[in-house]
Amino acid sequence: PGGCLREAPGGSDPARTAAALALWEECADRFHRPEEGITIAVGPVSAYSASADLLRGAADIRRRRKLPGHTHLLETRAQALMAKTTLPSGSAVRHLKETGFLELPGTSCAHA
Repeated sequence: PGGCLREAPGGSDPARTAAALALWEECADRFHRPEEGITIAVGPVSAYSASADLLRGAADIRRRRKLPGHTHLLETRAQALMAKTTLPSGSAVRHLKETGFLELPGTSCAHA
């Protein structure tokens, strides 16, 4: 009730993308200590709501720092429809693969 379905791709905001990537870098610098049992994972919220630039940047951070990653695929039919209509490939899984996020070791996806 009261919700809406995204019908067109959202734009990428370079400032917000840079801020998110910088935050992941800072968290890795400050808190990633696997030898002490603390592992930082890079986690864009979902494949259909993250820009390709954000996902590519997240994959780059993971690759350079050897970090795991986590994201949500699709929880509902509405989200599947949004992915189909707003992502260039029409698929959340393909979107993650094409941006390099899915291709790295240590990737987990919720609601697959």
